[in-house]
Amino acid sequence: MEVVRYHRQWRWYSPKQGYPVSRREFDDLVDHGRAALISVMRRYEHNEHRHRHLTNLGNGLLELRTSVGNDEFRLLFFHDTPVHVIALLPFYKNTQKLPLKERRLAEQRMNEWIANGKKGSA
Repeated sequence: MEVVRYHRQWRWYSPKQGYPVSRREFDDLVDHGRAALISVMRRYEHNEHRHRHLTNLGNGLLELRTSVGNDEFRLLFFHDTPVHVIALLPFYKNTQKLPLKERRLAEQRMNEWIANGKKGSA
């Protein structure tokens, strides 16, 4: 049996109508945080990420994490289709545990995306 390989494609969360909110949040991160997240996002696209960078939070919600010095940066996301990955919430985090506020916001955004039937859309 032949294995079909494809790379994932990132999409930014946006409300039903409007600008991709998660992209704006990403753009608001400091330069070194954006660069570090882009690096792990690209590796994840091609399934070349390190498992220490990925955490399954349950119910389809995943977390990519990276650090620059003592600065921790996270991206909460989910798979909309086998190819499309939806970036829900990028943020700077200086604690070891995922803040409940960020988790709830990401879950809310994921549920809204699914409810609106945005399969694979940007």
